[in-house]
Amino acid sequence: MDEIKKIPQGKYDTLMSIWPERWSCSHCPGRRYLVKDGKHGGLVDIEHRTCTCRNWNLDQLPCDHAIVVARFTKTNFNFLCHEYYSTFWMQIAYALAINPVSHPSVWEVPDEVGSMIVLLPTRKRQTGRPKERRIPSVGEVRRKSNCSNCSK
Repeated sequence: MDEIKKIPQGKYDTLMSIWPERWSCSHCPGRRYLVKDGKHGGLVDIEHRTCTCRNWNLDQLPCDHAIVVARFTKTNFNFLCHEYYSTFWMQIAYALAINPVSHPSVWEVPDEVGSMIVLLPTRKRQTGRPKERRIPSVGEVRRKSNCSNCSK
């Protein structure tokens, strides 16, 4: 259980909330598995470390579907993480000194960058009638407007 707690808190919470009636996992040819939950599904390829939800591809941490497959196959899903998340690579990343950034008044800014004027992006007005900006409070009653011609 201690190994499971080493993964990020969000993934841990998801793993602990997974119940068999919510998720189903079935084996496909090769090292691929089809994982279905109530809303989405994912085709997980353990050999290539990919999933159709693409979350595993982006951050190289196993997505929820891959965690379900690891539980289904009774394997340790910590091995599904990329090697860059190991302590060895973390030690290499922080081996050199990281110098603090000096005060902005000391920075050397090139002339072409300093002369640039950065403007706000243009906002396009949404189509249709604009919403009423004020939301009435809890006890407030909205007054209906009457037509000036027919008084209805």
